[in-house]
Amino acid sequence: VGLEIGGYPDNSVVCHAHRDAGGWQETFVGGGALAVPTDRIDSFFPDIYNEDWFFLLSDSTLRRVALIGKADQQPYDPFADPERARVEEFGDDLAEGIFKLLDQGRTLQQADRTYWRRYLKTRAALIDDIIRRTLKLDVDPGQRDRMLRSLKAARGRLHHIAAESCAAYLEAWQQDRKRWRRFLKGVPRGLTVEEAVRRLGLDGGCTARWNRTGRCPRERDIRVARTPPDQTPTSASAPSGHGINGAGSVVA
Repeated sequence: VGLEIGGYPDNSVVCHAHRDAGGWQETFVGGGALAVPTDRIDSFFPDIYNEDWFFLLSDSTLRRVALIGKADQQPYDPFADPERARVEEFGDDLAEGIFKLLDQGRTLQQADRTYWRRYLKTRAALIDDIIRRTLKLDVDPGQRDRMLRSLKAARGRLHHIAAESCAAYLEAWQQDRKRWRRFLKGVPRGLTVEEAVRRLGLDGGCTARWNRTGRCPRERDIRVARTPPDQTPTSASAPSGHGINGAGSVVA
């Protein structure tokens, strides 16, 4: 179950520029406002931009998500640092490319090198078009310059992204999903918070907080010795701790 993201749009830098330059741009349910039944889902958040899209993606299609309520995002300047666009580009390419494929009624198995070569050319053409439209914008010159620097940073990163890398990432991600499912089957149920923290190998101190306003009367710091988990996924795109925190039990 997700909350509708209101306030400032929740998009990548390139998508923000597309909208600001006159293009139509929609938003998507985000992991920052998502309630997840941890006992009924076997996905994880990979360490990549658009990790929430990957979390909601099954082996063949997008999981159904109900929308209820609204969460407002505070305004910020997505063009303040070109590095933001550079870091987002690979994850944005993958997510946009996958959902374009699904919108065409095709499957993930068809996201091969040939598909990615075509898609990356389409993506480059889109960024070039946004740059041309941005040059004509009647906005503050400083804002236009920031937009152009960010767009050129994204385009520069795109030139280093190969179709082979996209296909290889998807293959590694699908292997990770299998490893993660095997890992979940070995995770004991009904642990106390302290036992769960110990099993996850969190060192130092952490505080357990539940979804409520204000401090829980019985809330306390939990301090446990660091103990490495018995099993963890090991591939290049293995799930990060964000996947566990995002699922909603313990916040370190």
